[in-house]
This record gives sequence, structure tokens and C-alpha cells, in this order.
Amino acid sequence: MGTPHLGVSSAEIGENLVKVASVFIPANSKLLEHLRRDSEFLREQLLQYGPISTDFETVYFYEAYATKVGGVSRLSFAIRFGVHEIPEARCFVGRKKDLVRMRELLQAEGRLILTGLGGIGKTTLAAAYASKYKDTYSAVFWLNAKDTDSLKQSFLSAAKRIARDHPAFQIDSKSIMEIDNLDKVVDAVKSWLDKPGNTKWLLIYDSHDTPKLPDSNNPEAFDIKSFLPDINKGAIIITTTVSRIEIGHHLSVDKLTKVKHSLAILSHASGRQNLATDPDAEALALEFDGLPLALATAGAYLHEVTISCAQYLLMYRKFYVRLQQLTPNLPSRPDRKLYSTWDLSFAHFRTQKPDSANLLRLWAYFDNQDIWFELLEECKGYGPEWFSKLTEDELSFHDAARVLCNYGLIKADLSPEREDTESKGYSMHNCVHSWTIHVLNQEWDFSLSKIALYRVALHCARARKETNFSLQRRLLQHANRCTDLVLNGWGPRDDHEFTIFIIVILGEMYMDHENLHDAERSFYWAMEMYKTLHGEDDERTLQAMQSLSNVCKRLGKLDEASSLLWDILRVKSKKFPAKHESTMHESTIETRGHFASVLMAQGKLIETEITCYIALVYGKPVINSDLELYLLTILGCLREKQGRLDEAEDLLQRVLDELLKKYGDEDFSTLGAMHNLANVYVREGRFADAEKKYKRILRAREKTQGMKHNDTLDAVNKLGVFYLQWKKLDEAEAKLLQALKVREEVMGAKHLSTLKTVSDLGEVYAKQRKFPKAEEHYQRALDGYESVLEPDHAANTYNLDGVSLADASTKEEIIACFGKFSERDSYAYCALLLLQTLPHINQVC
Repeated sequence: MGTPHLGVSSAEIGENLVKVASVFIPANSKLLEHLRRDSEFLREQLLQYGPISTDFETVYFYEAYATKVGGVSRLSFAIRFGVHEIPEARCFVGRKKDLVRMRELLQAEGRLILTGLGGIGKTTLAAAYASKYKDTYSAVFWLNAKDTDSLKQSFLSAAKRIARDHPAFQIDSKSIMEIDNLDKVVDAVKSWLDKPGNTKWLLIYDSHDTPKLPDSNNPEAFDIKSFLPDINKGAIIITTTVSRIEIGHHLSVDKLTKVKHSLAILSHASGRQNLATDPDAEALALEFDGLPLALATAGAYLHEVTISCAQYLLMYRKFYVRLQQLTPNLPSRPDRKLYSTWDLSFAHFRTQKPDSANLLRLWAYFDNQDIWFELLEECKGYGPEWFSKLTEDELSFHDAARVLCNYGLIKADLSPEREDTESKGYSMHNCVHSWTIHVLNQEWDFSLSKIALYRVALHCARARKETNFSLQRRLLQHANRCTDLVLNGWGPRDDHEFTIFIIVILGEMYMDHENLHDAERSFYWAMEMYKTLHGEDDERTLQAMQSLSNVCKRLGKLDEASSLLWDILRVKSKKFPAKHESTMHESTIETRGHFASVLMAQGKLIETEITCYIALVYGKPVINSDLELYLLTILGCLREKQGRLDEAEDLLQRVLDELLKKYGDEDFSTLGAMHNLANVYVREGRFADAEKKYKRILRAREKTQGMKHNDTLDAVNKLGVFYLQWKKLDEAEAKLLQALKVREEVMGAKHLSTLKTVSDLGEVYAKQRKFPKAEEHYQRALDGYESVLEPDHAANTYNLDGVSLADASTKEEIIACFGKFSERDSYAYCALLLLQTLPHINQVC
């Protein structure tokens, strides 16, 4: 609404303010003279406008008079700077030349990489630069780049600061507080940084120590380029321990070279004065060879005790020699110095604060990034006495953590409130975590390993039961740590059954989050362990094989899944011999059902039919009703794929009627049968009947499981796909966007369910002839699938074709890319073909 002033009176107030300001800085009143002349007229215009504007919506209007300005001022994009926005550069010394060099490099290119050892002072240098030159930038944003989750949270904090100072800043016409998808927040902030005229910002990406490199196999590694603004303007600083990042100029951060600077850090951290004239303090500073983190750690220790610098130096050298003897393979001299200072601090508080000492030792068996009270509290009665005391209540836990914070070993999480409702935690520097693993726990404590495994597994099981996806994501880093420990032989050795059970729990959570490769290695390890302990015919072994086959099927490894199921069938045929030559055991029949499902996924429709009939005919005397309905469901779906729709409808209606009588209309299996029947209605062109089924399924899911459950979202997605098949494209788009928003929030952007919705949206946009959007969605789905699935998985093939065939007129044109269904339906022919192609089941046939 025009220039925001209230008439002549506001111009007069502004003129008085200019007079005051002119005492301190050069000022003029040219703009105010323009406002004085026109503001009263504008106010009158607004008063006259009101009565005539009741019958229509006002979008905007503007002044006809163009105020002359010299380009876009950086103040147009100014963000208030708060000292809490960046880490405090405590006792910044010895780096003034580095600050000058940073300024020169950033002015020359705008991109700067600060490299150096862990603990050398890269973060402090970046923070000092931001504080010194903040007035030359319109905005300064500090971003935690240790991993993608932390980086996205930092972008959210940046978005809130932008919205605070620029209320018009929105995402999808929504305020920041209404946005759940952090990927959209990242894109919105990047777009704001790329706006014309917005060229004076500073971004600092701190602790990017896991870059995606060509030879990197670190699953936590990521490419930071996707988080950088698209247009090369403004200034960017990245701190890292890795020198191979190729984005801008590199500046190596080296050790402090002057002893007076080392003494300044020592004095500041210890709170002791006159160290500059203390020869013992100088000897101590020389011993640490200009390593800021070691000096700060020593200072923190001296702050807690009354010993002299000479006494500390004697103890330090003793620990250093001991460390050399205990860890001769320690990679570098700086590491030895750091480790020795931490050894000395640990030795001091281990007797006075045993809970803190035990917590520090226990940390080696968790991930370093996040330990919080509720995680350790899980089944707190299980474990040694000290652990029960540590987890007695939050006060006990935080008191133990406070001691570690005081000695500079850990730091508290100061990020925004977490979405999972559990308390904030504490994190540990990678260097400190390495010390806890290789030095503090040089003799591996399997009892501590068991405590960590037990807490993580039970917390994962509870989070799965509560369908708390945000808590599960928080636990994944600890699940990865525990899985690595066990699979590398560092798990508990006194209870193999317990350890295998835990790995199975973690494997199931990996399945929930589509971390299929982690699930695969977990179930494979469990299968091999059960084979070793109990043999291949043990029920636990067979169950692990079944779980592994499920993972392989979802990964697109259909041959491996089929082979596993065939091995299960072979074992069960021996273990559960038929009581009569015309029958087979019920357990064997169930496996045949799973086998038939995989065969159908492979497109082996003839073999699928034979397998189902064998199970139904030979299992008739012993089969239970649920298993029979499962086999009939597979057969009904097979008939639908074969185009024999009348038979498919009869079979699937029979299944649905039985399940309705047995379990009611809200049971999981009943709703699945309803969906299968709706699919047949679609193939028959009975769209109105199909719509009723899909809506009924959705209502039942919402009622029993809530809107954010994956099954409910799957029902929303399927309704959207149905509208796509019915060519109701607007309804299809609305439902798929609804499913996508919640799936991104609850499961993340890379979850297979989310990618399925993205792919379906791509097809909607293709049918709407919005080809750029279609290609964008197909490409996103393809990139996501390629990161978790086998290269020849059907999902990859579908989306690869989708990218190039986004203008296909019907879905059938795309499906045709994979080949047609078999039209053979002669049972005699099927049996003959089965004998020819699968001679190893001669006897069964």
C-alpha cells in the first residue's frame, strides 16, 4: 500500500530525527522533502479510496512518482545481526593476517575454504571474521554443515530470521511456521539469496568434514553444492578438515607460531593472570606447539584445580609417554598432544565425578552427535549400579554432562526445539570421540557395548510402535553405530541370541525408512549367525531368510529373493514332510505363497499360476482359511494381470466377503482386499464403483491409524492414482500433493513411498502437458530410486522412461516399455513349460 507514512506529521518527526543524526554522521533531508510534499496528498487518496473499494479485492497499488535511488541498496535485504547468531570467538589471537587474507580472497572470488586439523581454530577464525566485518554485509548466516539434517535445520533458522525482518518472505504462500518440508525451506532461502540486488550476504558453512568425493564410501557424505545459492554472488566460507573440496580459494589454518598467543589462550581458559611472565606457563605453551584446542583443554583443567602450570606439565608428560606406549599406531603428533590433554582431564574428574567418567567411556559405543536423557533412560533398571544412578532422573544426567562441558569435552545442543518431543542432547567433537574409542576404551568393554545396543534397540522398537518417524530418524545414526559394532565383531560376546535379536530390530527399522542396503546386511548377518548357532533348518534361521528375501524383493533383487525362498522351501520340505503323498505342510504352503508373489513380480505369470495351484490343491487338507485367502488373492491379482477380469473379480470378491465376515471392514487385510477389487473395477471401466472403494479405504485408514500413518498416506496416494486413471487430473494432482506434503514431513524426501508419490505426480503433469514439471518430478524420483535400488529395478526403469516419455498420451504406452503379459492359459502347456524350465521341481510337479 504505497509509501508507509501517515501524513505531514510523520515527515516532521523524520526531519527532527535527521537533525539529531546529523550531529554524528553526514545526513540530508532530500527524501524527507519529497515525503513532506506528497504524503498529505497520499493520505487523502487513501481516505477517498476506502469507500469505493468494498465490492472488489485490492491486490496492490503504487506511487506514480518514482523516487530516484542509486541502484538497489543492500539495506533492502538487511537482516539484523545478533551476537548469538554465530559462535563466540573467545580469546581470538594470532590470526590477524589470516583475517586480512580472508577479506582479500572473498573480495576477489567470493568463495573461500578454510582447511586444517581438527581443533586448529577454523571455526574460531570464521566467527572472528563474521564479527569483524559484519557491518560490510547485509546479512550473515551461520550454517552447521556437519550433516544434511543439521544443515537443513540451520536453513530453517535462517528462514525465520529473514521472515522476522522481511514479513513478506513466504514459502508457497505460507509463513515459515506453517512449512514442514525442510527441502522447501532450503530452496526458499536460496531463492531469496539469489534475488536481484541481494549481493552483500555472507554464508558460513561450518564443520563440513564429510564431503562427497569420488573415492568416498562414507554413507554420511554429501555434496554441499546442492546447498549453495545458484548464482555466484555474495560471500561463502566453508570450514573443513578435508582439503579436496574444489569450490573456491583455499586458506590453510596453521598452528599458532608465537608463544604469547598460546599463553593468551591458556590464560583466558584458566582464568589465571600474569601467565605471560610465568616460565612454567611458557614451557607448557611450548609443549602444546600452538594447538588451540589442546591449550583450551589444558586451561579448562587448570580452571577446575589449584595445581601450578609446572605440576600440570609434569602430569601431562607422564600421560604423553604412557599414551605413546599404549597407542604406538596413533597417526600424528598433534593427535597425541590432544589425546594427552584429554587423558589428564579424565584422570582428574574420574574419581570426583565417576558418573561423568562413566558417561564419557560409554559414549564410545554410541554415535558422537547426539546423546539425550530419554535414550539412556530406556529400561534404566538394566545395567550396573552407576548406570542406574546416572539415569535416575534428568538432573543426574545433566549434572554428569555439565562436568564434561566444563572440561571442554562435549557441548550442549543449542538448536531450535526438536520435533520429536524428547529433550535436547549433547554432542562431541569427532577428535574427542576418536579418543574415547581408541584410548579411553583401548580395552574394549563388551558390557558397555551391550548397554548401548540394548538402549538403542529398545528405543527403536518403541519409536516404531508409536510410529514416531522423527524420533526414528534421530536414532538412525546410533543404529548405524551399533550395527557397525556388531557386524565388525565388537558386539557383546556373552549373549549371541540377544545380539542377533537386536540386529533384527534394527533391520526392521531400516526397512521402515527404506534404508534397504542396511536392512539387507543386517538380515544377512542374522541369517548367517542363526545358521552357525542352530543350523539352516531352525525356525529363526528360516525367518531371517524370509526377511532377507523381502528386502531383496524391495531392492529389485528378484533372483536373490526367489533363490532364498526356494532354499526355504527345500528345508521345509525335509523338516515338515507331508503326512500323505497328496498333501504338504502348512508352513511350506505359506512359503509357496511368498514364492508366487516374487514370481509374479518377475513377470513369470505362468510359473506364478502353477505355484498357486500346487499350494491350493496339495494344501487343501491342512490349509487354514487365512492362508487360502492369501493364495486366492495372488491368483486373483494374477488373473487381473492376464486380463481375465471376470475371473479376477469373482476371486477377489470371494476373498473380500470372507474377510468382511471374519474381521470387519476396518481390518488391514480387509482393506487390502478392497483395494485389489477396486483395481479390477478400474480395468473394467467401473470408475464410480472403484471410487467408492478407494474412499471407503481412506476413511477407515484415517479413523484407525490417523492422517500421518504410512498406510493412510498410501490410501491417499492410491486415490490420487485412481483419479489419474479416470482422467480427473485436477483431483489426482490435489490428492498426490496432499500425500507428498505429509510424506516429506514424516518420512523424508528420499523415502521410497515419497519417491513413489513424486513419480505419480510426474505422470499427472505429463497428462496435463506440463512437461517441464513432469520431467522435474520424474528426474527427482529417478535420482532417489538410483540411490537405494538396483539399477535394473522396475522403479528405475519406469522413471527413466518417464523422463523421456513425459508426453506419452496414456500410462499403457509407458508400461509397454517393459513388455507385455503372457497370454498362455493352457494348464497343460503351463505344466510342460514348468517342467522344461524348472526341472529341479520335477518331483513336486
